[in-house]
Amino acid sequence: MRSTKAFIAGAGVAYLLDPAHGRQRRRAVVGRIAQIGSGARGLLPRSSNAPGAGAVDDSTALELIRREALLELGITAEDVSVSVEDGVATIRGELASASVADDLVRRVGTTPGVRDVAAMLRISGDAGDVAA
Repeated sequence: MRSTKAFIAGAGVAYLLDPAHGRQRRRAVVGRIAQIGSGARGLLPRSSNAPGAGAVDDSTALELIRREALLELGITAEDVSVSVEDGVATIRGELASASVADDLVRRVGTTPGVRDVAAMLRISGDAGDVAA
């Protein structure tokens, strides 16, 4: 029983410290914990996309997307192009994996000033587009 617990703990650590995807996995875990905490106790502030929040114009939203979502994921302007019009962010380009595309769409969708995301992304080596 003790060795089973040690194995499970080791596998969890390896999963979170994986050099290729560990950073994304750790952020997802922290995000889920924060989501649970904010729902249970109201620890986190409300989304700036909520009605009544300070308005963010399209150019500011675009800068936030470039600075926060793209840079943090290591995505360059060569990989994807982003535009924002009337609060709708459009992402076009090709990414290495569906998980990176999903994470990008999620991050862009939570950017202040963005009310919707139109994802026109292709996954390298895949013939289909990612529907988001």
